[in-house]
Amino acid sequence: MKYIVKRHGSNAANQSMQAIKVLGTIEAESYDYALQKAYERWTCDNNQHFELIDLAGRPRKEDRDEASRMDALGGV
Repeated sequence: MKYIVKRHGSNAANQSMQAIKVLGTIEAESYDYALQKAYERWTCDNNQHFELIDLAGRPRKEDRDEASRMDALGGV
């Protein structure tokens, strides 16, 4: 399964003045494993958490487009 990863919560260390940021996509066999992989790939600082959106569940077009763009940039 493939998931869009979004980080919620503003933090000066990685997401200043932005409440939600699409980080890219993660491919994994399960939601739990995808979440683990997200924590290995990106940082989640104080007052932040990840949201995973299953691509098979027809996510918002804006989220799909931004995830594709971030993947192309290397998931920065």
